[in-house]
Amino acid sequence: MSRTLKFISFLSFFLMLCTLLQAQQPFTVTLSRKSVPVNERFQINFKIEGSSKNFKPPAFKNFNILSGPNRSSSIQFINGKRSESLTLSYVIQPKRTGKLTIESASVVVSGQTFKSDPFVIEATAASKQQSRTNQHAAQSGVDGKNIFIRATVSNSNPYIGEAIKVSYKLYTNVNIVNYGVDKLPALSGFWSHNIDVTTPLQLKNEVIDGVTYRAAILKQLLLFPQQSGELSIDPMEVEFIARIQSQQGQSNDPFAMFFGRSKDVRYIAKSPTRKINVKKLPGGAPPSFNGAVGKYNFTATVDKETVSSNEPVTLKITLSGLGNLNLVDPPVVQIPPDIESYDPKIKDNYIVQGTSMSGSKSFEYLLIPRLAGKYEIEPIEFSYFDLSNNTYKSYKSEALNIEVKKGSDDQTSVSESTLRSDFQLLNQDIRFIKPGPVSFIQLGKRFYGSPIFYMFMALPFFLFGGTLFYKKKIDEMNSDLVAVKQRKATRIAHKNLKQAKSHLVANDSSAFYEEISKALWGYLGDKLNIPLSALSVDSAKEKLNQKNVSTEVIDELNSVIEQCEMSRFSPVIASENMDKVYRQSVAVIEKIEDQLK
Repeated sequence: MSRTLKFISFLSFFLMLCTLLQAQQPFTVTLSRKSVPVNERFQINFKIEGSSKNFKPPAFKNFNILSGPNRSSSIQFINGKRSESLTLSYVIQPKRTGKLTIESASVVVSGQTFKSDPFVIEATAASKQQSRTNQHAAQSGVDGKNIFIRATVSNSNPYIGEAIKVSYKLYTNVNIVNYGVDKLPALSGFWSHNIDVTTPLQLKNEVIDGVTYRAAILKQLLLFPQQSGELSIDPMEVEFIARIQSQQGQSNDPFAMFFGRSKDVRYIAKSPTRKINVKKLPGGAPPSFNGAVGKYNFTATVDKETVSSNEPVTLKITLSGLGNLNLVDPPVVQIPPDIESYDPKIKDNYIVQGTSMSGSKSFEYLLIPRLAGKYEIEPIEFSYFDLSNNTYKSYKSEALNIEVKKGSDDQTSVSESTLRSDFQLLNQDIRFIKPGPVSFIQLGKRFYGSPIFYMFMALPFFLFGGTLFYKKKIDEMNSDLVAVKQRKATRIAHKNLKQAKSHLVANDSSAFYEEISKALWGYLGDKLNIPLSALSVDSAKEKLNQKNVSTEVIDELNSVIEQCEMSRFSPVIASENMDKVYRQSVAVIEKIEDQLK
């Protein structure tokens, strides 16, 4: 009997201990589903009890983030004691079938770091969800005849680099109470710029084939094709909630009897695939052509023509007009070797006007002349393809002259003057008696004719030859534009990331994701020597694999790019992702750089 009582007491104590430990766990994770078809979504919740900071979600490498993080918090006071909890939820969708892992998340609670266990999700073959959803909607009278999306393009036969405007427009004659984007269009072969649309939807009447619909723009994009041939703009899928009147069934509610009963019906609409035939630019492009397409004006000026040595001068090149301003590189500038120059500061100021991009783009070079003299910056040439008459046009600036006067802090010329005067006075002064020990040279063993004498005689020739060899190597390195771009790729990427950091601090998500995209794509194009017309996720992966970059780093890069693109074009991605995207972008560039060395 006593043994039984002891066992029961031990079991009770063990169960109480387990319950207490479970109650003290401040970080828990729950999933709405552990097995899901590849074309369906599910929700993951991270619940944090207590005061927390530095929450780091999983990378979600094998999943698309459709929504999140969505925050829900609560604060309670029980018997004068304050307790708080925070729940962060994500709606995600598998990218492929198979067993997919959701990595660990971490958070700091009361100064202690807690880490969740990884989860394995079984992603099965695609279900017929859309078909079943729409079949159910059809039974309620909602189908593709009273809800549909049309994708229109401003030009289906553009040149490479010519802007085209894509509009996704909803047509409906039922009451839409809510909607959400299920799948954004794939834009392989295009550089895209999102155009803000009015929210909530502004519905206007339109007549199609004798039927009146209420129509509204869902999404607009400005696309710049980067390669020739036939390109596809894949469909955009949107799930709508339609509220319809139902007279079925009996009801004792007098309002329902009089006005009728309503119910909400889900319907998934998909825009058709659009084909774009992109033309190559004609041959005969001038040497200064760097991909600018549209209609431009060009100016090149310096803010000061007369300066003192070591005083800065700003060279400003401004492009203005209509075209692919966001993709235009700076013209080639030949700076005299005695003037120190720095990479240009780029300022963009453009808006979407009609079916293209209008505004200006400037490149400001900081120049510092070190020595006095007269310098000339050779004429700067800029060329573009004019869409109004399908020809190449070129601008050429005047030569820019800078007169540099000797400054008060010009230490080089003062030092040289002092040395020359000292040399002229040598052997004219009285030689002083040396009070210290004197060393005598044995007759016949003078410095003249000794091996050291001949070594010093030959030294200038070696120095001259070494200088010529060094200059030749520098010229060869600078003549290889590919190598120059590869060397500068990391520095330019960090400059764009620094600009993105300032937008992050200002909470300007649109400009932030624009700079992150420039940093990642610019780095990949320059570092891997991929032309802008061929730059895509697949081409970057292929080049990185050839250079033996690890699969984990490539997957991380792909994840960052997808998060960035999703955040740029989907309104459901919250601004909390900005800090994560910035840190991941910096990390993935550093990892690629380390593995390419």
